[in-house]
Amino acid sequence: MIPFSFAYLWIFLVAAMGSFIFCLFAIGLIFSKQCRIKLKNGNIFLQSLFVSSCLCAMLAIGLSFLVKTAKHESQTEHEATYKTLTAPQTILGITMPTGTELYLFEPNNLDSFREATFPTPVAFASFKINNVRIPRGFELEMSDDRSITLRGKGRGQIEGWQCKLENYMKVYLDEKANISGLEFCVLADPVKLKQITLQANADIQRSQSPKYPDGFIAQNIWLIRNPITHYKNIPIEWANIYLDKNHQLLGIENGTLAQDLHFGGIDYPKGTEFSFLVHPWVKDQETWLFTPPVNQTAKAKDGTIYTNQQAILHTPKGQILQVLNAYDDKIMYRRSND
Repeated sequence: MIPFSFAYLWIFLVAAMGSFIFCLFAIGLIFSKQCRIKLKNGNIFLQSLFVSSCLCAMLAIGLSFLVKTAKHESQTEHEATYKTLTAPQTILGITMPTGTELYLFEPNNLDSFREATFPTPVAFASFKINNVRIPRGFELEMSDDRSITLRGKGRGQIEGWQCKLENYMKVYLDEKANISGLEFCVLADPVKLKQITLQANADIQRSQSPKYPDGFIAQNIWLIRNPITHYKNIPIEWANIYLDKNHQLLGIENGTLAQDLHFGGIDYPKGTEFSFLVHPWVKDQETWLFTPPVNQTAKAKDGTIYTNQQAILHTPKGQILQVLNAYDDKIMYRRSND
């Protein structure tokens, strides 16, 4: 398709103005003998203006042809990439009803659809879906995510999670279009694990086992963004939770205290950041990191004041292991590996 840009708008303006002047000359030449004489015997400016207007008229004719060609190419491309099924059809293992609207990646190739919108909800596993999106082209180049996006309603179990489909869900399909894996969904019901309870409506996302700058690779497989209420004796109102493939807890990051807490001889205010480090500071030992919120302080029994510039490292029993610089690189990437 011929591209259009407002940077070229001046060409159309010149062609339009020149064509208008040419029309005035044409009317004068046809109906006025005096005009013909003046043009024939006129000065060089008048003759140059007439020649320029002729050229502009020719330019206008050429531009109109280009616009018509561009419009035709655009229409042809649209018809080749946007299709509506006139009969039920199974495409990539998905049964699609009459009236399904397809947006294709490759012109006229139904198997290359990047989006399908159904006129009525379609049964898919235990869900009712009305839209499917598959990443193609630059979407695959920009991201390693090969999952497809489903929109609709319903609930069903995938990889041990009871998922709820209300807005969208991202899954992996096998060759027969059966759901084979989960990338993202919303938790349908509360889930009790060994140390914590995940609340309904939590976001469940497959984690990519991030690699830390020092080479440590977190072997977590699930990232849960969840308003949990407690971890052991720590009241929490929000946290990122990391689990392994068996749904066992590996760590908690970006948690915030839901209320004031006295722990390890220190009074921490509500809003203090809490992390159960996925990447332990002390090898093979569970360590908890507390960082006071901005404009508030934590106070120890001996009167020591801790600010948001400091991160206090505890054992689960409260023992203080170290007081660290909260903005040191080694602490920053342990507090959050998203």
